[in-house]
Amino acid sequence: MAQPPMYPSPHGSAQPPPYTVDPGPPPPAYVYQNPNVKVVPSNVTVVHAPPPRRTGFLGSLMHEVDKVGNQISREIDYAADKVSNAIDKNYCSNLLNLFNTNNTIQLIPRASQKTVQILMNPGGLMVLDGNGPLDPRPFNTWWTVTNEGNNQVRFHNNNNYLAIVQGCMTIVPMTPGVPHTLDTKFQLSQMGSFVTLECLGHRGKYLGFLHTGQPKMPCGIRKEIDTQFSVKLLSTAYPSTAVKH
Repeated sequence: MAQPPMYPSPHGSAQPPPYTVDPGPPPPAYVYQNPNVKVVPSNVTVVHAPPPRRTGFLGSLMHEVDKVGNQISREIDYAADKVSNAIDKNYCSNLLNLFNTNNTIQLIPRASQKTVQILMNPGGLMVLDGNGPLDPRPFNTWWTVTNEGNNQVRFHNNNNYLAIVQGCMTIVPMTPGVPHTLDTKFQLSQMGSFVTLECLGHRGKYLGFLHTGQPKMPCGIRKEIDTQFSVKLLSTAYPSTAVKH
C-alpha cells in the first residue's frame, strides 16, 4: 500500500499552531458593602438551624410526590431524546444531501470560520485544528464522506478518520476493509444553516472547535456555537444534488 502524503506542519515549521489561551470573562464588579450590615468575627462559628423535617403522613406524601416528579422529568427527557433522534435519522434537506457517500467536503467550524484540517505535530503524529484555509486546494482540508444511512456518517482524509476516543477528538488511521468502531461514526443534526456531529460511540459528545481553532476539550454539547459547522462541497458524484455557493 502506498504511503500517505506528509501532512503540513503549521506555518511551514515544525511547531504546533500558536494557540492563544482564552483569558475568560473579566472579574466581577466591586459590590458596595452596606456599613449597617453586621459582620460576624472570623473566630465565631455560626451554626445554622437545619431545615424542618417533614414527618408523619405529610412528610411521606411529599417524599412520594418528589419521587414521582423526578420520574416524570426523566421520562420526559427520555421521550424528548427519542423524538430528537427520530427526527435526526429521517430529516432530509439540501444541506444534508451534501453528506452523500464519496462526496468531498470541507468542514467549517462556526466559531473559527476556517476549515478543519490535519497537521503533523513535531512528534510526527497527526493532529486536528480548525484553522485551515478556506482555499479548496490544500488536500489536508478535504474530507471524504461515507453515509451509512439515517444521516449517520464517517469522514476520512486518505483513510485517516475523524473520531472521538475517550472523550477527545482525534485522527484514527484505518486500513481499507477493516471494520470500524462507533468512535468514527457521527449522527448528523441540522440546526438552521449549520450541522452538528454527535459521536455514536460516545453519545452526548460532539465535534467542536473554539474561535481560536483549537479543538474543544472536552467535547461540547449540541446547542453551542463551538459544535456547529457549515460545509463546502468540493466534489460530488451526484451533480443533481450539488448546491451552488
